[in-house]
Amino acid sequence: MLYALPRSLGLIFTFLLVAPLPAQESLFESLVDQLPQGSGPHLLSLSQVEQLLEIGAQKRWNVFDLLNEGIPYLIARQKRVRVLGADLRSAAKIYKLGDTRVDAVLPLPKIVEIQIGYPLNAQSGAADIVLSEPHTQFLELGEFSLQTRYGFRQVRGRSLADAYGIAVRNGLFSFEMSHIERVPDPTGGNNPNFIAIHLHLFFRPKRWHIDPIRKIS
Repeated sequence: MLYALPRSLGLIFTFLLVAPLPAQESLFESLVDQLPQGSGPHLLSLSQVEQLLEIGAQKRWNVFDLLNEGIPYLIARQKRVRVLGADLRSAAKIYKLGDTRVDAVLPLPKIVEIQIGYPLNAQSGAADIVLSEPHTQFLELGEFSLQTRYGFRQVRGRSLADAYGIAVRNGLFSFEMSHIERVPDPTGGNNPNFIAIHLHLFFRPKRWHIDPIRKIS
């Protein structure tokens, strides 16, 4: 069970149900059609995890693109799924999920499970990740610290929003993550694989290029 998350000002978590574009709907339709009746959470098989990563590889999405596109599709259909870390690690023998910047937020060796989609209660978010132990990793923005349970309570447009359990230490100060946003190529090119990391009280977001999901040849 995921623990109860703190709520600010007594607000109930609200999830923005952003319907994917029709072109994206067809990508996820066959996967969602395989799920049993009911909201879930439904455990995805290894083959279904590979099917999900194949969608990302075909679209040249990074993992945050895949989450940002897939979660609203699940929420709109009142479905929630579970992915075991063991299955992700098995699938990673076929699909490369990203680079060290992806590892900072999704440390594959420590993932126990990921739940995404329709929130079944106030304790669940749009994306909830469980680790076997806390994780820290230093990148150019600072030292990323992940609690054993962390994630994003909402999907808001092109952002994984309302983050919890993620902090970045920069010098003497520690900043809680606010959201991860998909952004245009800041160099003026056409590379779609850029994200911006937004931190509370840190007024300039850090823009990163993220390697897309790709099939290992």
